[in-house]
Amino acid sequence: YPVADPALIDEQLAQEMEIVRDIVSLGRAARTAAKLKVRQPLGLCEIVLARREHATWLEDHRALIAEELNIKRVEFSTEADHYVSYQVKPDFKAIGPKFGKRAPQVGAAVQKLDPLEARRSLEATGTLTVRVGDETVQLTSAEVQVQLAAKPGWSAAQGRAGVVIVQTELTPALLEEGLVRELIHHVQAQRKSADLPYEARITLYVQG
Repeated sequence: YPVADPALIDEQLAQEMEIVRDIVSLGRAARTAAKLKVRQPLGLCEIVLARREHATWLEDHRALIAEELNIKRVEFSTEADHYVSYQVKPDFKAIGPKFGKRAPQVGAAVQKLDPLEARRSLEATGTLTVRVGDETVQLTSAEVQVQLAAKPGWSAAQGRAGVVIVQTELTPALLEEGLVRELIHHVQAQRKSADLPYEARITLYVQG
């Protein structure tokens, strides 16, 4: 068996592809949440990166991301606020033992916070400062959940790589292309069922 040549290992490329895989995985999760099969083409995907410096080299993989997600256009954005909204929710299983009888007050104070500011604070410092009566308490990311919900016409998923948002609106052209892909899928399944080799010529009958 051949021995790997260390000189041929591209660590930078491997790290880049790991992030690309994360983005594609989030894109598929967003499609699944909207009940859109991968065979159905979509018009637009917006990627809000957790680390904006990645945008420069991700440009080289834009076509690959579009192909993997079956999306016509992939864009990189700096803010997700146009496409998603956030909700801040306390994790009572975590804050209950910590604050005891004061947990409901702490939870109520958390829910009154500005979700965007809370998310930025958690991303920057890993903590969230909350005013409860005359007291200031600090919560960690393990004690507070920031949940995102996509706005109408969009579906989103969030992970280590950032937020991936897909446009769920289907134009007549996209629907037609989706039907063609669905037809091809069924034809390929029929060929496999009939044990026909790839190069075998067939006559196809379609009843609409």
